[in-house]
Amino acid sequence: MKFNEAPNRTLSRKHEHIHLPERRAVLRTTGGIAIGLPFLASLIPKEAKAALALKRFATFRTGHGGVDLRNMVPEARVSNEVANLWHKVKHGSLSAGATKVGADTVVSPVLTGASNVLTDKLVSKMNVLLGFDIPVYLGHSRGNTLGNFAESDQGPKDMHALPTIDQLMSWSPRFYTSTAGVTLRSIVPSPGISFSWSNPAAQSGVVQQTSMNGNTQALFDSLFGTAKPPTPGVPAPPKRTPVVDRILQNYKNLRSSNRRLSGEDKRRLDDHIGALNELDRRINDAVVASPRTCNAQRPSMGVNAGSRGLAQSSRDYRLLNDVIAMAFGCGVTRISSVVVQSDFADYSGSWHQDVAHKHEEPGPQALLFAANRACFQATTLDLAAKLDAFEDSPGVSVLDNTLLQWVQESGNLTHDNYGMTVVTFGSAGGYLKTGRFVDFRSGKVGQFKSQYGIFYRQWLATALQAMGIPPADFEYARQPGYGDARGGNGGNNYAPEIFLQCSKPLPLVTSA
Repeated sequence: MKFNEAPNRTLSRKHEHIHLPERRAVLRTTGGIAIGLPFLASLIPKEAKAALALKRFATFRTGHGGVDLRNMVPEARVSNEVANLWHKVKHGSLSAGATKVGADTVVSPVLTGASNVLTDKLVSKMNVLLGFDIPVYLGHSRGNTLGNFAESDQGPKDMHALPTIDQLMSWSPRFYTSTAGVTLRSIVPSPGISFSWSNPAAQSGVVQQTSMNGNTQALFDSLFGTAKPPTPGVPAPPKRTPVVDRILQNYKNLRSSNRRLSGEDKRRLDDHIGALNELDRRINDAVVASPRTCNAQRPSMGVNAGSRGLAQSSRDYRLLNDVIAMAFGCGVTRISSVVVQSDFADYSGSWHQDVAHKHEEPGPQALLFAANRACFQATTLDLAAKLDAFEDSPGVSVLDNTLLQWVQESGNLTHDNYGMTVVTFGSAGGYLKTGRFVDFRSGKVGQFKSQYGIFYRQWLATALQAMGIPPADFEYARQPGYGDARGGNGGNNYAPEIFLQCSKPLPLVTSA
């Protein structure tokens, strides 16, 4: 069993140590009186600032896909530069391509927002990345967004189930180097895209779906209900002895000496002890306050964002974003995975059959375009603006230390995982270059009218590395990238190096 220790104030980098000033510096007068000073960020060395940055990861995922690329991404004229990589990759500046139309800023017809929200500054912190492929047919897939390709309706039945990258992060000591003040490792307000081990602390057991109560007030209470700000001059209460410590020897005796226990029962016992350990951690760590003063306000309404009309969906997801932004800003969690369960349309028919499956017809495409623009505005853009309003340090917002992404289930053809688009905000603490439109497609067209690009596995690997998790911690069966590598290198549709380089940070948009 591993239990958390207090964070060290000395950071190691190779063979040298960076000594950090305390968050609360003190001036002593000649009379011995100590006067406290605020945290002085300018006193911290540049390399230590980067090490101290608390990175966050957030995902919104919408179902289907099927949005024509002329609606989804910027015009081809924006990608007016060419990089000779595995094939010619086109890229360009989002800021140069963004236009003002009335009161709106238009990056693309879908990626449009009011100019007082989608500001020039926010466009400069945005990326539009086109051309990610999963080279095996999955049909409807819940797990593909974050790397569990085995969770699908029509994919190969023997694919290996893996935890999704959000849960890999949430249980990695490289991401949460300390869980002091962390009440929830991740927010998953509705089921569908997030999967973890049944015993995540030990990274063992079966891979299963994870979620929690997504009601905005209940979620707020889970995040902030036990976290209390410190009283000046009053030491934090001592940590109580964990329940697991008191029963640990009995647990070991039962597990090792009872021959009647089956392998499955031993796994269930391990899972139970792991869950008790995490409960102990939450109770003990909740009394260690976040380093920032946080006046989190409980939502006035308890709503579950889900399948309702346009106006109500827009309101509900903005309320959910209020809670996520407060949680990220206050440090009580740093991961959020939201599957969007609304169509963002006032439509009474079968959206699945009459709209998504007929997306190549003008009428359904118009509905998809309008719905996805409304979804972008109420989910991804809204959260980006709210995170940018929280300050991590002078001149650095919470958004700057976040990787916020919007991903769809499929590409521009429904049920087809080719040519998928990833929209991001934030640089993950400087790891990502931002303000870019990159089209990774090769120009080679497949049998389903999709252009082949590069593997989505590389984007998942890039996201993990942006959060500080190296390939040695996430590669499965020594295959590059993240996720089951079924489909191999895609046959003759891709250059061999495209598969081999899947664990490398994505070129053109990373600083690595």
